[in-house]
Amino acid sequence: MTQQDLPNAIKTLKRRFELLRLVRSSRRKGITATELHGRDDSGVDIRTIQRDLEVMAKAGVIREKPRGKHETPTWILNDESPIDLDFADDHRRAETPELSPSQLKSSRVALGIVTLYEHARHLLHHAALADLKPIYERSRDILRKNHAPEHGWVGKVVHGTQHVQLRPAKVSSDVLHALQTAILEGTQVRGHYRSRRSKASRNMCLNPLALAYQDSSIYLICQLDADQIIRKLPLQRFDSVEVLQSRRVSMPENFSPTEHVQKIHKACGPVRLKMRINEALRERLDASETPLTENQVLTPLDTGDWMLECDYEYTQGLEWWILGHGAAIEVLEPVQLRESISSCVRQMAQTYGHLVHENAT
Repeated sequence: MTQQDLPNAIKTLKRRFELLRLVRSSRRKGITATELHGRDDSGVDIRTIQRDLEVMAKAGVIREKPRGKHETPTWILNDESPIDLDFADDHRRAETPELSPSQLKSSRVALGIVTLYEHARHLLHHAALADLKPIYERSRDILRKNHAPEHGWVGKVVHGTQHVQLRPAKVSSDVLHALQTAILEGTQVRGHYRSRRSKASRNMCLNPLALAYQDSSIYLICQLDADQIIRKLPLQRFDSVEVLQSRRVSMPENFSPTEHVQKIHKACGPVRLKMRINEALRERLDASETPLTENQVLTPLDTGDWMLECDYEYTQGLEWWILGHGAAIEVLEPVQLRESISSCVRQMAQTYGHLVHENAT
């Protein structure tokens, strides 16, 4: 593909890359628009070069060098540029709109980071987001750099959920950073902690073992200094935390953080689920869509419904999921789960039935 065959956006991108390379090569001496126009081989007039410089200055990539009242404007790189300028040393990237395999891989990784950050930002505390934001911004810059604006990825991948999302608990940035430091360095902490039922804080020496991010809260998995019980304490109840650099933490034998994620188990180990589901839910839970588990078995029934059988953890979350689908699910087994759902439905019917009766009268 010749220079004339390139799309206008690519021509502009190529020209600005070359201008940026020339500005960078001038170092602190700087370079004028006239000098840049004299070295430019794209055939544009000097006013176009000046507009390119103004666009890059507005973006914070370059800036005017301080000058006297009658001196010609001279351009240098901005020390606080919001993007990585290493690519300007190798302007061959702009020779063609096609990307190398390494650039394509870099773009895919950057896209994954941008998508993950934007999808999970409601789950993370603002202090954690602040730590991750430079990586997120760098990833967005990679996508902008490797792809023409009208064909780029930025803004073309969106996210959402059908679930109600609670706002994150209010956690002190100082508390979060102190606990992160202690866990990374393996040291004890001293903290002032308030229980749910008490307004007074309690001074405790803790062995921090791990942090668990769950839904809208962050939990510290820890032990009291003189206690072997593993506890899960929500960070929003800490008033302050002090890292005790000289006191090391001894990890419990066979400790696994995943076993202490905040779940409310209703049975030990997986149970055998047997549920009647309607056709609409069956379509959603099909193996080609979003199955409940990999080992699930779906069997058609004469009524037009389906029987779903699988092994699954019996937690409070499972009960909420079943209740969320209303009449689309009937639990048959285990009996404990069926009775729990039935009891909840009866209480709801009684509550709403009472309200309906009041409105009718």
